[in-house]
Amino acid sequence: MPVLGLDREGLFDSLAGVVPISIIVLLTLLFVVYNPWGWEEPLLIAIVFGLHFVPILTLAPVTYLLVRVLRESNNGKSETTEKVRAWFALMDDS
Repeated sequence: MPVLGLDREGLFDSLAGVVPISIIVLLTLLFVVYNPWGWEEPLLIAIVFGLHFVPILTLAPVTYLLVRVLRESNNGKSETTEKVRAWFALMDDS
């Protein structure tokens, strides 16, 4: 039974992005609940939250594109892959 339009292999491939995001979200929640340094140092809090949110904001779109490409590749040619290639070709031209 496919989940999100993916077979078993596709789900295992998408775990490469889902697992790190889950770990980072869990560590962020633990940091908020436990709060080992307190809230007195705003710079320290900004650095710690930045070190949590930057990987999440980087991995989430990549994981989304991965799942989308895997789902489309089951049906044949992927339109998302062509759009990403065209976008990178535009970036190379500038």
